[in-house]
Order: sequence, then structure tokens, then C-alpha cells
Amino acid sequence: MLKIEILQAVPRVPYGVVSSRHGKGALARSADGGAPAGLTLEEVMPPIATDGRPHPDPRRYGNVSTFTAVEDGHGVMKYGTAQVRFPLRPFMGMMGVAFSQDTDVTAATANSIPPTVGGGNIDIRLLGEGATFYLPVFADRGPVLRR
Repeated sequence: MLKIEILQAVPRVPYGVVSSRHGKGALARSADGGAPAGLTLEEVMPPIATDGRPHPDPRRYGNVSTFTAVEDGHGVMKYGTAQVRFPLRPFMGMMGVAFSQDTDVTAATANSIPPTVGGGNIDIRLLGEGATFYLPVFADRGPVLRR
């Protein structure tokens, strides 16, 4: 059993994003413009034909994530002259241990969405500062180290 105590949750970058995985969201395609491993370009969302990301105006990007600035512990969204500030409550969206013994990264047992008994895409807002989370460990017990 692995006990995880979340002592602090500090954003690692000065912005927030909702989704950028599995062919969806702000980073739907790989750097070379192709589909992520295990997907075809037809499965990428938003569809390539409707993807306006090359346009300089992000409001025309289509169905992609909105990046939100983080200032003084608050999310900040600006639209023209209007500005909205809201408190942030960071939490761990992904927590897990190695579960699958399958070496094929596209295998169903290697998928963390939905979460498995090994954790994965948890997205529980209660997994913030002060929370304790337990996960089973799927490994043979090695030699016991003694000091």
C-alpha cells in the first residue's frame, strides 16, 4: 500500500487548462501535426477541418481548451476591457501507480481513463492540500532493506 499525503498544491505554470490529452483539447495533435499514438487524424477533436488554431485570434480556435492566467493565487480571464478573477483550488487530477504489465502503451490495461485500481485520471477536487490518498502497489516485494 502506498500512502500519499498532499502537503501543498502549487501550480507549476502560470496558467490553467482543462484538457490536452487523447486527441482532444488544446494539444490534440502531436508536434508534427499528426495524431497522438493510438488514434487516427479522424479521431482528433476538434476535427482538423474545423480546427481554427492557426488563426491569430484564439476565440476562433473552435473546440479547444481555454488557457487561464494565474495571478496572486487567482484565475484571471480577460475579454476586451472586462476582467474576471476567481479563487483557485488546485487538486491532483492524475495520481497512480504502475498497474498494467502490458508493454503496449495503447492496451486497454495501460489506459488510465477511466481510473483503475492503480489510480489514474482521478479528478477528485478533494485531493488537494491536506488530503491523504492510498493506492495499492502492484509489484513483487523485493529484498527488505535494513539500516
